[in-house]
Amino acid sequence: MRKYSASRMELPRFNSRTCLEASSTGEVVVLKGAPEVLIDLLKQEIDEQCAKSARVIAIATSNVPFEESNLPARLTLVGIIAVMDKIRNGTKDAVETVKWAGVQTVMITGDKKETAFAIARECGLVDGMTNVNEAVITSEELNKLTDEQVEYKLPSLRVVARALPTDKSRLVKCAQRQGFVVGMTGDGCNDSAALKHADVAFGMGSGAEVAKEAADIIILDDNFQSITKAILYGRTIFKSIRKFIVFQSTVNLASTVIVFLGPFLGFDFPLTLIQLLWVNLVMDTFSALAFGGEPPLLQYMREKPVDREAPIISKYMWSSILTNGLFVAGMSLIW
Repeated sequence: MRKYSASRMELPRFNSRTCLEASSTGEVVVLKGAPEVLIDLLKQEIDEQCAKSARVIAIATSNVPFEESNLPARLTLVGIIAVMDKIRNGTKDAVETVKWAGVQTVMITGDKKETAFAIARECGLVDGMTNVNEAVITSEELNKLTDEQVEYKLPSLRVVARALPTDKSRLVKCAQRQGFVVGMTGDGCNDSAALKHADVAFGMGSGAEVAKEAADIIILDDNFQSITKAILYGRTIFKSIRKFIVFQSTVNLASTVIVFLGPFLGFDFPLTLIQLLWVNLVMDTFSALAFGGEPPLLQYMREKPVDREAPIISKYMWSSILTNGLFVAGMSLIW
């Protein structure tokens, strides 16, 4: 048996420009019936809007005085608003690029679980085959887990919905205990604690001053693509430093071997002091300009991240320095 009834009403349309009622009328359907039935219909509509990545906001009024610690007990629902923010152009490509680079992206949001999952799917954080319960965890579910369980779940974590400010700080600490280099974004006062604990803190240009002060890098355009570019330029600078070290060490090794072995081979002064100073001057100046101006290459984003405990001089660099340095020294002494 149906537990609600419906009737049609014709209401005059209001003209917002002239502030007068228009002559044409609009048809409105008015429902009355069992509250649980109508509420279920409203919940279905809310779920449908959330599945479209819309943020659903309820508006209510109350005659009870407001207290900061508690919400009023008697509320009158005024309406429900669905707000949809389109993702920026290039965001999906940027997320895919950092995936190639071995960077795990986790979206921490205060949105509803279904809304967060829909947005993550649009951004490319999760694919169409991923289940919402597998990809998304709520703040309530997160608080039920121990730190050890959270650390175990981190590699597969993609979205945290209905998140609290304390959840960000906890996730940062858990990730750092696992040896990850953690980057955190934030734009509000509540994000300052998580930004301070993160290895790299990204503050939003439109955010609060407290968040900017706690940040290491400020993203002026509030765009995820800027973070991708920061990673690319960071890797380019790191590679340029390593190239400079290899070049300098190779020449220094060669000159040291020449000066040390030269007298034993009959050369009184293989390299004079002026020549050594000239070699160092040329090496330091022009090589620094050359390596400092190297362009960032997209192929760097297809390499795995360097471990935070890895030495600045790798085994490959040592082999290159020793091989090339001794070769240059030998050819110089022979010829």
